[in-house]
Amino acid sequence: MNGDPNMTPTTASIVDAYTLVGSVTLRPESLGFEPLFEGMRKRGISRSAVISLRALHADARKGNADLFRVARQDPRIIPVGVLGPQASTLETEDLLEECLRNGASALTFPVTEGSLLSSLSFRKKIEKAAATGLPLIACGVIHSGIPSTLAALTRDLHCPLLLAGTSYLLFDELLAVLEEHHHVYADSSWVPTPGAIELLLRYAGKERILFSSGSTLRPIQPALNTVLDAEIEEQDKRRILGSNALRFFGRPQEADQLQTAATSLPELRIPSTPAIDVHTHLGTIPGISATIRDLKAIEYFSSRFEMEYSICSSYVAYHEDLDAGNQEMLDAIDGRARLLGSPVISPTHLDASICWLDRCSRDPKLPHATLTMETVREETGDESYLRLFEAAAKRHVPIFLNGPSWDERRLLRWPRGPGYAPFLRSATNADLQMFLEIGRRHPDLPIILGHGLGKEGIELARQRPNFYLELSGTYPDRGDVRRAIDAVGKEQVVFGTDLDLIVPAFALGIYYEADLSAEEDRLIMAENARRILDLPGTV
Repeated sequence: MNGDPNMTPTTASIVDAYTLVGSVTLRPESLGFEPLFEGMRKRGISRSAVISLRALHADARKGNADLFRVARQDPRIIPVGVLGPQASTLETEDLLEECLRNGASALTFPVTEGSLLSSLSFRKKIEKAAATGLPLIACGVIHSGIPSTLAALTRDLHCPLLLAGTSYLLFDELLAVLEEHHHVYADSSWVPTPGAIELLLRYAGKERILFSSGSTLRPIQPALNTVLDAEIEEQDKRRILGSNALRFFGRPQEADQLQTAATSLPELRIPSTPAIDVHTHLGTIPGISATIRDLKAIEYFSSRFEMEYSICSSYVAYHEDLDAGNQEMLDAIDGRARLLGSPVISPTHLDASICWLDRCSRDPKLPHATLTMETVREETGDESYLRLFEAAAKRHVPIFLNGPSWDERRLLRWPRGPGYAPFLRSATNADLQMFLEIGRRHPDLPIILGHGLGKEGIELARQRPNFYLELSGTYPDRGDVRRAIDAVGKEQVVFGTDLDLIVPAFALGIYYEADLSAEEDRLIMAENARRILDLPGTV
């Protein structure tokens, strides 16, 4: 499965059905055409359907005009006109005329609130859009019920509807919609769970699944990997990666040529030496369909991707019974050489947690202990946190910190622009200060920050070299891994997947989007974890 991470469009002809170009207020770096084209070149993408972020967030007229101007000069762009939901009825008519006059291949309407769908004026706008004959795209759907309502709303409008960038948390609803409504299409940008592509094909058939990445906001490689690794026929992969999108955008002749072209698909890159996965869970996908899950998923994917070790914690221990869940984990790893365990600990259950730390200190099958702050009663900075880390340091037990995921106050005030869900990893100032103090008190205690904690995690790792960044996640930002390596060095980044929620193909895509050097690959995928967790060299 090893392939060239710097593939060119001559290797494969892939069409990305959902990309966004422009700027967002929460991102300091460029999200313009230059990084889009660079990503396309590296990942073998010949065409991208592009939506203007300016049109989504600020001014549909100006954003569409900017996009159409570039598209006229560059055949790599499939322009998608934005039908701003905030536009008046007269403005909507003008927008539609401009989109038709400038050769838009589809029309997109972002839906950020379910209440919008009950508006008669919104429904009339959608009817006018459908009357143009162009396909429709609803982008960035993250709220339950919206896919079902949109499907019913557009059922009799005689036009295809693509649900692009739909949250993986709505996967079951998406499957039901695809089965019921044959005019609805789905994309692959946010389906990181086991068997997701296979399930989409089962419910939608071969023609209604389109590859997309969400670039330039999101990295391309994770979404590309999920299609490449799917256990489906090669011809179905070719449809998903290219010809389905061309048909959707009204280019059937190009679709036929692409489907029969003698081009090779890109190969899925895996580590050159077996990886050590520091982050897996037993049973973590309630409410989301998967073809395989729990212990079976971890065993299957660990073998499929030739993992040297996978370190497991228990979802039951997080959310229901710490001792019972940890015992479940012990039973699961017993007799399985590739699987190691991580008992869950908590300041809420301090005495029991210290007992589990004692167990870790004696058992080489338990290389770290896991703390998740999302199921803890105590406030950040509480003395019980400090006592827990002191106990871990005395017993030389590394800690895997699975959370916090973000600063809730900042998340509430961050703008949720149409088509963009700002799930940026972060931590509160209180979290940061507590962990800086813990790092000062216990400089020899390795602490792995699950999902990285964004800028705060980088700051922790920069100031305290005993903190390490693990950068898996369902909503990665483009450039996360490279920013982390450049800020703290390749020695402080480790690999994790978050199985059984996230498949290794998606997780590896997050890391390999950074175009790792051979030395970075060796350290990040295995040797850093081996060093800090004191793991033997062979199973």
